[in-house]
Amino acid sequence: METSPPPPSEPPRPPDAGPPPSSTLAEAAARCQLSLPPERIERIERYCRMLWDWNTRLNLTRHTDFDKFASRDLIDTLAFSEVLTSGERVLDVGTGGGVPGVVLALVRPDLRVEMCESIGKKARAVADMVARLGLSAPVHHARAEAVLGQSRFDSLVIRAVAPLKTLLEWFRPHWPKIGRLLVLKGPSWVEERGEARHYGLLRALALRKIHEYANPATQAISVLLSITAGDPAPGKDPGKGRGEGRGEGQTPSRPQPSRQPMPRGPRPVGGNRRGAKPAGGGPSLGGSTKAGRSRSVRGKGGQRGPSGQSAPPKRRKPPRPSA
Repeated sequence: METSPPPPSEPPRPPDAGPPPSSTLAEAAARCQLSLPPERIERIERYCRMLWDWNTRLNLTRHTDFDKFASRDLIDTLAFSEVLTSGERVLDVGTGGGVPGVVLALVRPDLRVEMCESIGKKARAVADMVARLGLSAPVHHARAEAVLGQSRFDSLVIRAVAPLKTLLEWFRPHWPKIGRLLVLKGPSWVEERGEARHYGLLRALALRKIHEYANPATQAISVLLSITAGDPAPGKDPGKGRGEGRGEGQTPSRPQPSRQPMPRGPRPVGGNRRGAKPAGGGPSLGGSTKAGRSRSVRGKGGQRGPSGQSAPPKRRKPPRPSA
């Protein structure tokens, strides 16, 4: 009698496959050595499940398990959180699926967090999750430039949106409404800074690296940059003659011609000025004067001639007799 073969068992995990995926956000956060109160971890996990449910209908994120979310989205949000002070009004530029804005509002309820997203479907999805989580965090269906036209923010948090050059071009007219830009970048941030310098976009701005850390899963380096408007000298155009730490944009001044009077030699002794008579009644050495010019005019009528006497009237020739 033939017997059926036993059902195939699951193949054993290779020895270098690593630990199994985390089943909860708390477990994934512990693997990344992130410490948060349990009640906040629970609310963030609830947000994760909402995000992944929306992601089946709309492309909002690629981080669809707790380990990826903790090692990328959560750790990046906490990097922003560490440099924000209580009471700040914060705008998440291009929030996408709500990272870092929604997570920041859950982790830091003492902040006034707002989000903007130019794609209507994404903005509506984030607004739905915000309402279900009971957060008071407005979601603007608009570009950041339009939001800045109506409001001022202490900090703009920017993650995976655009290169530095593009960001600085966008926000160049809006610095009176911005306290600072907090921009999260990868290892290529140095090249992006060089490109922005090349186009003169860092003039009158101060750029500082304020935090650097490695991704626990991939060991990739992330850098948090702070960009603020510089303080120009009194009476100086803030867009000229200022640079990022080293006076970029200064134009060397041209030497101005001297306005001091030309030196003069000593005056000639004995009245040798133009038109003056020397001692002894001799002729003038300086050319004709007004009196001299009047004496040179031919006498006419009552005018005087060169000798000072009246000139005789001019004789006319008699008319020629006709033939």
